Amino acid sequence: MNNLAKNWYLYIPVVLLFIAILNLPYGYYEILRIVITVFAAFFAFKLSTIKQNGLMLIMMVIIVLFNPISPMHLDKGLWMLLDVVSAIVFLISLSRISEKE
Repeated sequence: MNNLAKNWYLYIPVVLLFIAILNLPYGYYEILRIVITVFAAFFAFKLSTIKQNGLMLIMMVIIVLFNPISPMHLDKGLWMLLDVVSAIVFLISLSRISEKE
């Protein structure tokens, strides 16, 4: 079984972040904060185990930006940019993690 089929769930944050570019109800973004924070923490842990410290630090920044406990209130345009950049960081992290597994 290839890596994509085996780890399909790791693409959830990428899909959700690209969907977040749309104009959706605020509830979607509240759920997005929780999901992205959880996935970013998981990715940060995986990246630390394979010595990808730069990407791990970027994931930690994503955790701070998307944390649901103390949310940051930014302009919609800036959030759209952060969503796209974060999705790209998740994709890069996925490729690094799958190279090492």
